[in-house]
Amino acid sequence: MMSGNNSGGNNDMNAFEWLAGGLFFGGLNNNNNNNNNNNNNMNKRELVSIESSKDVKQLWTGVQENFEQLILEHQQQQQHQQQQQQQQLLQENNPQQQQQHPAQPVPPPPPPPDVQPSSSADATTTTTTTGSSDATEALTVADFLSARLARLRFLLFEERKTTSSSNFRLHSTPSVAVATVQFFVQGGGRNNDGNTTDAATTTTPPLSVSSSSSLLWSEWLCPHHLQLVPFESRKVLTHLFCYLLVSGLDGPDADLYANSVMTVFVQQVVGPQMFAILTQLMAGYHYPTAWKNSSTAATTVATTITSPTTAAVPSSTIDIALHCGSMYRTLLRHGVLYQHLVGTTESVTQFVFPFLDTLVHSPNFDVASDAMECLRLILAPSTGTTGSNQGPPANAVGTVPQQQPFTPTMASMEQMNEWAAEFMTRDYEALWDDRFVPHLLYANEHPNNYMTKRGALQILSTVLLTRTNYNVMVRFVASARNLKVVLLLLRHTSPHITLDAFHVFKVFVANPHKPPEVIKILKDNQVKLCAYLQTLHADKAQSDAQFRDEKALIIATIEAL
Repeated sequence: MMSGNNSGGNNDMNAFEWLAGGLFFGGLNNNNNNNNNNNNNMNKRELVSIESSKDVKQLWTGVQENFEQLILEHQQQQQHQQQQQQQQLLQENNPQQQQQHPAQPVPPPPPPPDVQPSSSADATTTTTTTGSSDATEALTVADFLSARLARLRFLLFEERKTTSSSNFRLHSTPSVAVATVQFFVQGGGRNNDGNTTDAATTTTPPLSVSSSSSLLWSEWLCPHHLQLVPFESRKVLTHLFCYLLVSGLDGPDADLYANSVMTVFVQQVVGPQMFAILTQLMAGYHYPTAWKNSSTAATTVATTITSPTTAAVPSSTIDIALHCGSMYRTLLRHGVLYQHLVGTTESVTQFVFPFLDTLVHSPNFDVASDAMECLRLILAPSTGTTGSNQGPPANAVGTVPQQQPFTPTMASMEQMNEWAAEFMTRDYEALWDDRFVPHLLYANEHPNNYMTKRGALQILSTVLLTRTNYNVMVRFVASARNLKVVLLLLRHTSPHITLDAFHVFKVFVANPHKPPEVIKILKDNQVKLCAYLQTLHADKAQSDAQFRDEKALIIATIEAL
C-alpha cells in the first residue's frame, strides 16, 4: 500500500509538472529553452572571465581564433547566397522545367567548426532564446572579439600609465607590451601546421582562410575582414597597431619601449610583411570610393576576398578608409619603413601614386582630406613627427619585388628628407608632370577641387623650399607649363589659394637661372603682373612685414627683367 501511494504521488507530481510546463511554460520546448539559457549563461561567464583576464597570450590567441571564425562564417554565408541566386536564375531561365521538377530549397550553411579558445563557450554562435518573457540575444563571436580587444587595449594603456610614472623602476620592462610583441614574433597562437602553440589548448586543423600564421596583421587589416568586425573594435584594432609602432618614440618612458617593444615589432613583425600590410591599407583606402551602389554588397563581397581591387565595397564603411590612413601615416614615422616605401619605382607606383590618381579626389571629404595628409607626409616627411633608432627590418615580402637589405643606420629627419628627394628626382616625370600638376592643380572636374588645390599648393611650397629638394626645385621652376598653372591660380577666386600660389610663384621669380621661355612669359605679362601684385592681399601686407617685403622684392625683380 505504501509503495502504491508513493507511486501515485509521483505520478501526480509528474502530471502536475507536465501540466504546468505544457500550459504555462511552453510545453515540450521548455527543455530547449533551458539549454539555450544554459548556453547563454556559459557565454556570459566566459565574457566576464575575458574582461578580468590578465593572460596576454591567451587573449591574443582568442582574437586570432575569433577572426578565423568570423571569416569562415562569412564565407559560408556567401556560398549559401550564391547557391540561392543560382537556383533563382535556373528558375527564371527554365520556368516550364521548374514547374515539372521544382527545385529543392538550398539548406542553410552548416555551423562553423569549433575553434576552441580559452573555453568552448564562444566557439559557435548561439541562437536567441524563445518562449520566455525575459529572452535576451545570445552573444556572438564578434562580441567575444570585441571584449578581448578592449581588454588588451586596457592592459596596454594601463601599463603605459604605470611606466610613465616616476615611481616605476627604470630597469623594469613593460611585460604586457613585450608579451604582445612576442605573440606576433612567434607567429600568433598557432604554429605553421595550424595548431595552437599552447599544449594545454585543444588543437584544431588549420582553417582555409589563413595561409600563414606569421602574417596575422596583413590578414586582419584586409578591409573585407575589417568589415566583419564591429565598429568600435575596428578603432581598437587600429589603436593597438599604431601604439605598438610608436610606443618607443615619445614620452618619458620611451627608452623602455624602444628596444624591447617597438624595435622588435618593426623589425620582426611589420618588416617581413611590410608590402602585404601596405597592400591591405591601400585596398582599405579604396573601400568607400569603389562602391556606387551598396545594395549589391551581398552578391559581390564573396569575390572581393580574391580580387579586392576590382570588387565593390559598401559605402557605409568610411571609417575603414580613415583607419587605414591612420595606420599608413604611422608607418611613415619610421625611417626604415619610409625607405622601403619610396626605395623603388615599383613600390612608389603601387603605394604612392594612387593618392595622386584617385584618393585625393574621393567624393567623401573626410577620405580625401586624409589622403592629402598622407601625401603630404610622403613628399615632405620633415613636416611630420618622425624618429626611429632601430635597424632595418627583414626583407619585406609582398607583391612588390624585394629590395636590397638596408644598412643599419639612424633614421634621422635629414636622412628621410634625402630619401624623399631621391625618389622625387628619380620619378620626377611620373610624379610631377604626369600626376601632381595635372591631377591636383588642374582638378576642376572634381567636387573637392578647392581642398585639392589648396592642399597641393601647400605641399608644393614646402617641397620647393626644402634644401634637400634643390634638384626638384630647379627642374620644376624651369618649366613654362608649371609657371602658367601657377599664374592661373594667382587669379583664383579664393584668397587662400591666391596666397598659397604666391608662395610658389615667388620661387619662379627668385630663380637666378631662369630659362628663356620663363623669362618671356614674365616679360609679356610684366605690367599686368606688377599691377596685380600691388593689390594682392593688401590687408595682409599692412600687418605682415615679411609678406610685404617679399611682395616688394618680387615686383622689383619682375620690373627689372
